[in-house]
Amino acid sequence: MYSRLSKSLGLAFVFTSLAVAQPQFLVSTVAGGSIQQTPVSPLNAAIVQPQRIAVDGSGNVYFTASNAVFEITNGTLTLLAGTGRVGYAGDGGAALLAQFNNPQGIAVDGAGNVYVADTGNSLIRIITTDGNVNLYAGTVAFGVPVYGYGGDNGPAIGALLDLPVGLALDKSSNLYVADSANNAIREITPGGGISTIAGLGPTAPGFSGDTGLALSANLDGPLDVCLDSSGNIYIADTNNANVRQITASTGIINTYAGSTAIVDGVYTLEYGFAGDGGTAITASLAGPAGVAIDSSDNLYIATYADNRIRVVNAKGIINTYAGTGGYGFAGDGGPATKATLAAPRGITLDSSGNLYLADRWNNRIRKITGGTISTIAGSGVGSFSGDGGSPTAAQLSDPTGVAVASDGTFYISDTLNSRVRVVTPIGVINTVAGTGVAGFSGDGGAAASAQLNQPAGLAVDSAGNLYIADSNNAVVRKVTPAGVISTVAGTGGATGYSGDGGPATAATLIAPVGVAVDSSGNLYIADYFGWIREVNAKTGVISTIAGNGTNGYSGDGGPAIAAQFYNPVGVAVDSAGNVFVADSDNGAVRMISNGMISTIAGNGILSFSGDGGLASQAQFGAISGIAVDAKDNIYIADTSNCRIRLFPLNGVVTTIGGNGTQGYTGDGGLATFADLNDPMSVAVSASGNVYFADTGNNAVRLLGQTPSAASEIRKRR
Repeated sequence: MYSRLSKSLGLAFVFTSLAVAQPQFLVSTVAGGSIQQTPVSPLNAAIVQPQRIAVDGSGNVYFTASNAVFEITNGTLTLLAGTGRVGYAGDGGAALLAQFNNPQGIAVDGAGNVYVADTGNSLIRIITTDGNVNLYAGTVAFGVPVYGYGGDNGPAIGALLDLPVGLALDKSSNLYVADSANNAIREITPGGGISTIAGLGPTAPGFSGDTGLALSANLDGPLDVCLDSSGNIYIADTNNANVRQITASTGIINTYAGSTAIVDGVYTLEYGFAGDGGTAITASLAGPAGVAIDSSDNLYIATYADNRIRVVNAKGIINTYAGTGGYGFAGDGGPATKATLAAPRGITLDSSGNLYLADRWNNRIRKITGGTISTIAGSGVGSFSGDGGSPTAAQLSDPTGVAVASDGTFYISDTLNSRVRVVTPIGVINTVAGTGVAGFSGDGGAAASAQLNQPAGLAVDSAGNLYIADSNNAVVRKVTPAGVISTVAGTGGATGYSGDGGPATAATLIAPVGVAVDSSGNLYIADYFGWIREVNAKTGVISTIAGNGTNGYSGDGGPAIAAQFYNPVGVAVDSAGNVFVADSDNGAVRMISNGMISTIAGNGILSFSGDGGLASQAQFGAISGIAVDAKDNIYIADTSNCRIRLFPLNGVVTTIGGNGTQGYTGDGGLATFADLNDPMSVAVSASGNVYFADTGNNAVRLLGQTPSAASEIRKRR
């Protein structure tokens, strides 16, 4: 461990000077951060995890996905609202320029106004027919959404909500909200007043109240709500594994589907799949998350945990309407009961009784007509597009690795697309490795024809070879400048910890997530389960240089191979051959030097503090990425603090990107004012520009030093 800040005036002056000398950066997006470009044919669209769905009286389909709202009209998919960038902005202006935060519930009134549950912002917003967006319910203070529980019997604007999800409108345009974290159903009148009609609030999750007033009943995490033609209200009481009904004429609540029993005076809830062909109140449900009802009072229930749609007829008998219970995608063109789904949540019906479902993890919108299922939107590929074009118009999916070559080319681990993408200095993006189908194949051939499985960390050596931590294949792969791929560590079959002292290609790894290459071509691998391993460039022999494979935080001052890490995910090497490790869940940076280990930043407590002081006294969150520049300055992706931080060895730490708020803002301005979203890796170019994978925003962003940053930003656009 390095010594604490000296009390001597002279040394304090040196550290103060270092802090002042840290450069400022401008931030920009240089790849990704985009959503599906529209208009587009619905079946060709890359839809990311559709959440909820609605249909208007003309048969137009609306759904939420990718922090945006989309519409399908006359066979064309268009963007209705949102930039796709998580945040809160735009009320009073054009809906296309607005920012949302995980919008879910959606409803459309007879006039064509669209209501959106902006779930992550704990707001309800309305998209009016003139294309503008406005606040409809909830509180925003000084531009920041506020969540909580309050405001009943007053104006909906100014009331407090907490993670509202499902929405439903009645014939009089009263809006009903499944206020999930408040364990309540709220009603908003056309006049703008709000009240609670069911549930006891955030402090009272549970199950009780049947046969009594809904206002006195307990709910637990309700995710959806719908109404029948008589005005009776149905609630997906998700954590209670049932559906509750509120009778319109009396306000009395009862369980409508899902079984309960009283054992020793305590309600016992049955979670699972059972009961088809019997009464709904004796059936078991697995994660009821969506409800919809048709004109014949058949109630449809989306149970995401067992990948089914159940139906309860007007006589109270339950059956499976869609899904086999298996997880996956199959069955289009055949009976819905033979199809496989993937965690469906949002469902709705049109006036003809056709059922639409947001098949979330299949990245599709599907439709059931006359018992036959089909896909009406979504290619099945979530967030992938853009090859051959501008990188900022491309879609990425959870990019977790980034590396930059000496000529300014940079590489991106497009992790959930099982690809590695490359952006050339002239600003064109393409796939350099991976087909997009997860698997392991292709060694000895073209990297673009090979299969990867969720690649993570990347590194480029002085000869231009690209190294890929092919994480779920438990190997490290190499792509030559000619585009040929091979495995350089791991077997591609077995996983484990073995092989030290022998060829790296005969060794086993478990989860390689970080890689680095030194000036001699030696390869360093961070294995998530507790080891740092080295592959000698001359011999190809693998050895462990740090970690004993057990989770913990120990070993400083002793041999590195006896030390404990807690999920090491990043590794970097400086010009002197010191190896630095992002010891993620210890919130620390460890240094391996001459076989000994020490902590140079962080103290094992996950938090945020210390900017302007010694890195060894600072606190970090879960650190996921680390890089070293030509001057041996160390850059950290402080993931859970949504910041990029910088410090020289034995020096002062400062934030150079991110303000600590999770979101997606700030491009074109000072980086320390920007919102980031779980940055996972960082790389530094020869000119000192800093690239980082802003993973939660599906983007790669650039921190360019002022004033030269402006020209770099323009070049990458």
